[in-house]
Amino acid sequence: VAVLLSNMVGILGQQGKEAEALAMQEKSTDITRRTVGSECDSYALSLLNLGTAYKSQGMVEESLARYKEGLEIVRRIHPERHSMEGRFLEHIAQFYTDQGKYEEALAMLKK
Repeated sequence: VAVLLSNMVGILGQQGKEAEALAMQEKSTDITRRTVGSECDSYALSLLNLGTAYKSQGMVEESLARYKEGLEIVRRIHPERHSMEGRFLEHIAQFYTDQGKYEEALAMLKK
């Protein structure tokens, strides 16, 4: 169900229905957490998608919080480097770039 909802999020976003897409992504993230737990790649990826949905709605602080939460999960479950860590760092760096915080963005990209 969570995957289906996530796919619908993409379609709603393409139709310009960002508020509906955000609500659906929140629901998808909650379902993922309840079905597979909060310490897995699927949930971390869902947080990345939720952060992106928040960003598209201008909810930048919520977006950053979800990116950081997902990054922490990835680092806990993959103590060695993992490609998902890079995805989160890239999104966090973009957040800082959008805020004009270029030093923080660069620091994220160097991690």
